[in-house]
Amino acid sequence: MRTEKFNKPEHSYDGDDINYAFECNGLQHRLVDIDVIVAEVCGENDGFDWFWILQMKDGSFSWATGGCDYTGWDCQSSAEIHDGFKTPEDAIEAVIVSEWDSRKDGIKKCLLGQVKDEIP
Repeated sequence: MRTEKFNKPEHSYDGDDINYAFECNGLQHRLVDIDVIVAEVCGENDGFDWFWILQMKDGSFSWATGGCDYTGWDCQSSAEIHDGFKTPEDAIEAVIVSEWDSRKDGIKKCLLGQVKDEIP
């Protein structure tokens, strides 16, 4: 599981996509709550959504997801966060993946593999 501390950059487009996703979708105030991004499945513009497992500064875990069109996060995009999980495994179990996402069977496995340090 990643332990590198999350530092909200000055500009939303610096660093991880979660910065830009949250800022462009009214969640910028939540970035300061994130302690560590413990696992991530990357998405792509105008394609697959991103998924993040987050350790929050209060010790709880959250999961977040977001997606954007081909122009990026600042045009047509979405992001949401779900809080209140005691463990990263609980957060992963709660992740909701669209039935249309062809990666649906692999997203939770990938997130869990990262949490267990079985995959990078």
